[in-house]
Amino acid sequence: MLQCISCMRDNNMLMLGAKFSMLFLLLSGQRCQTLHLICLDDIIFEDNSVIITMPHLLKTSKPGRHQSPFTFHTFTPNATLCIVQTLKAVIIFRFKTMG
Repeated sequence: MLQCISCMRDNNMLMLGAKFSMLFLLLSGQRCQTLHLICLDDIIFEDNSVIITMPHLLKTSKPGRHQSPFTFHTFTPNATLCIVQTLKAVIIFRFKTMG
């Protein structure tokens, strides 16, 4: 699976979105509902990491206990598998295509 992800081209939004989705689901162990609820306001970039907060209720939420933030660090051994770089590319590509 990782070989497939690392070979994906980042030249269109469909491939970038699929790559980010697979990396997020593999690294976080979450369900698709969590991925679906991520908003741009929930994303905080730091020097070598990204923090994704989840203020929304999930199917797995319990009363008084919500999902803790996800922190992903840069993956320097292989930049093609780095979720931080992939998320930055998704956001940049999206803003470029918006005009």
